[in-house]
Amino acid sequence: MLLAVVLLRDCHTQSVQLEELQRRVRYADEHFATGGTPGSQTDRGHVYVALGPPDQVMEIKEIPNGGDDFPLEQWTYRMVPGIGVGVRMEFIDPTFNSGYKLVPPGEDVDGSRASEVVQQFHLIQDRIRQVLGSIENQGTQRKTSRPPE
Repeated sequence: MLLAVVLLRDCHTQSVQLEELQRRVRYADEHFATGGTPGSQTDRGHVYVALGPPDQVMEIKEIPNGGDDFPLEQWTYRMVPGIGVGVRMEFIDPTFNSGYKLVPPGEDVDGSRASEVVQQFHLIQDRIRQVLGSIENQGTQRKTSRPPE
């Protein structure tokens, strides 16, 4: 069984899980593409494919008073199995062209939760790498397998 399939939340059978993974990749490609980069290969696409749709999205596109801050998207997941509750991912657009980048938790995080947030961030990065590796393995398996004669 594919590791990506095991990691996907809210799925019950292998075929449903694979369909869900493919749906997430298509959605990411359609909604998070920037320039010539497919959406599933962007930071938001990686998180979306690995964790699914967030429970809440907060967008700040226009910066009040012409501040120096970048556009921001904050994704919140109520619960991610194996990672925790209240998982929050923040993306900034430093180029102002929808090229959002995942922001590692920083010093602005409340000290009481800082270590928990950093740990969640690393667990999510690990999950993203595992899911992406499984997608690559699935593609390799399909190319090398032959139909029965």
